[in-house]
Amino acid sequence: MNHSDIRQLQAVTQSPCVTISLPTHRTAPDNLQDHIRVKNVVVQATERIISDYGKRSCADFVATRAIGV
Repeated sequence: MNHSDIRQLQAVTQSPCVTISLPTHRTAPDNLQDHIRVKNVVVQATERIISDYGKRSCADFVATRAIGV
């Protein structure tokens, strides 16, 4: 991720909008759990979006969450 990526993320103004960022490990054995941590954070974000916006109004948004996971 570089400055251009960050600027692009900051420019998004549509709602709902989620950016998930968390540290990962470069080496084993710690990196073996990174995919689980990312998946858990995505699930938490999805649950929060559904609770904030309702399941129907964000169905398309939630359906695309699996793209980055």
